[in-house]
Amino acid sequence: MSRPVNLPTDKHGDSVELPQVEQRRHRRIPTSLNVQVAWIDAFGFENAAAAVVKDISAGGFGIESGQSRPVGSRLTVTTQANAMRCVVRHLRTGRDGFYLGLEILPSVDEIAKTKESLESLRTALSRDTVDE
Repeated sequence: MSRPVNLPTDKHGDSVELPQVEQRRHRRIPTSLNVQVAWIDAFGFENAAAAVVKDISAGGFGIESGQSRPVGSRLTVTTQANAMRCVVRHLRTGRDGFYLGLEILPSVDEIAKTKESLESLRTALSRDTVDE
């Protein structure tokens, strides 16, 4: 049996909207940086669009673009310095088109280093098990 929910009210008895809980793991830093965004569409064609980075955090960044990409889509974002593989984690309509929240994906080198570390750890653990 469900129980009624008591929503907060103001002094006039009108319901008050509760503030949203921030779920971000990292603090965002506002910025404005022009980038190029590229992706492969459902037909296998490469597409590109200009975008502006609006905020940066340790785990990713937010961009505004005239092009929308579905949540879960993979993109390559290119700056003057480098290119990063990203996945769209959030999408909403923005002032100048669409706002996409992107998570930076690990590079192939980072994956290889992690794999090496795990292999070393597994080898060390197996030696400890044999020694006992």
